[in-house]
Amino acid sequence: MTIERGLRKTDLYVILFLLIASALFRLPQLGYSHFYGDEIKTLYLRKDVSAPNFLMNQRKGPMQFLTSWFAEKVSGGYKESHIRLPYGVIGSLLTPIFYCFSLVFLNRRSAFVASLYFMLSGFSIAFSRTAQYQVLYLFFGLVGLILASKRLWLFSGVSFGLALLSHYDVLLLLIPLIFITDKISFIKICLTATVVSLLFYLPNILLGYFGTNTVGYLTKRVAGSGYLPNNSLYTLAVYNPLWIYLTSLFAFATLGCINFYNDKRGKILMLWFLVPFFLFQFLTMNPGTHIHNYLIPAFLLAGLGFDVLATKNKPFMYILGSVIFAIVCTVQAWVYIPMINTGYPWRDTKFIGIPVTRVSGNYHLYLYGFPYYRSWDKIGKYFDSLSGVRNFYTNDNQTVAEYYLGYTPYIAPGNGFRPQYYLYVDNSQELKLKTEVDKNFYNELKSEPFVYSIFKMVN
Repeated sequence: MTIERGLRKTDLYVILFLLIASALFRLPQLGYSHFYGDEIKTLYLRKDVSAPNFLMNQRKGPMQFLTSWFAEKVSGGYKESHIRLPYGVIGSLLTPIFYCFSLVFLNRRSAFVASLYFMLSGFSIAFSRTAQYQVLYLFFGLVGLILASKRLWLFSGVSFGLALLSHYDVLLLLIPLIFITDKISFIKICLTATVVSLLFYLPNILLGYFGTNTVGYLTKRVAGSGYLPNNSLYTLAVYNPLWIYLTSLFAFATLGCINFYNDKRGKILMLWFLVPFFLFQFLTMNPGTHIHNYLIPAFLLAGLGFDVLATKNKPFMYILGSVIFAIVCTVQAWVYIPMINTGYPWRDTKFIGIPVTRVSGNYHLYLYGFPYYRSWDKIGKYFDSLSGVRNFYTNDNQTVAEYYLGYTPYIAPGNGFRPQYYLYVDNSQELKLKTEVDKNFYNELKSEPFVYSIFKMVN
């Protein structure tokens, strides 16, 4: 298989198509869903705390916090659609960037197929619809790899440094970087990235913030302490339901491995897959959505596998690929676009007549980017009209509830104590069982059928 270097005029049409198609999944109704708990943590809400202190007190690098702060300053507030817009735009740009990067390893047909898998990945769509770090480190990391392939080591190093300031997962991209560069360029890029990232991490470590905020958290994630059991296959299936996406992806990727295991490109892609797979499947007890890191080389391997079959029977593979693409587009639009979604993944629902079961609470699961609206804005306005509010409890996520209720104290029941207000949310974000409330001690004040109910403790 010949790799064609440099961009042609036809590539510009491909890039434009990928950008538009990607945006159609990532930008519609960005403001529909309530903030997720992790999104709220990116907001610079307490202005009585200095910005440097706010940034230093985080468990991750500053890029997601600066991005959300930028969106806040430009828009003048914390509206969900405004805060998420930069992430949605960057997430949309990622697909054509991934295509340009894929051309370093693959021919155009393989790169296009790999880019379609990247574009339609549930993780890729979901991360683009939330205000979090994932699209940032992938953006700067992939741009860094493209610049490295052009021998622009200084710009590549700066881009990698910004990626490292977004998240530590970018270190996994050093595997393809080794393949793309010679030894001297690799060292120069790494040194430049280190210098850029140390502008934040050096004071973060020396002043003790890293040890206080980050080490313990990473240890808990690796050990799985305090979490329900993890099941990565289950996580993959929740973000990519009905199996056609995952089945076709791994079938083509396996074919790519079989046909290119002796090829240099095949070896580096398999190594790139195996390192994060081993890290997150065997060394980390609670990897959560970080498993998306080993899908990236899988997309490239799938492109190789598809090309093998397309070389033998082009008409059949183009028809098969078009059918798979159409079905997966329909499924992912149903999952992630609010106007089409029918309640997945929180409700038992149907996709064109096919029953799709809601998520269960048997495994620890991080849910991002799915349509989620439970009238918390209305509940917040109602609470503003009340007087004498001391505390509340809810079956929904504590961080989300506190944010929309203006940080009214959240207190769980226990030891004979009952919260003043209890807010019950239908199909809440909390998949684990929370402490139950005896409603015999409460009167219902307000409700929205199948959405929420507000109870107040009987005096």
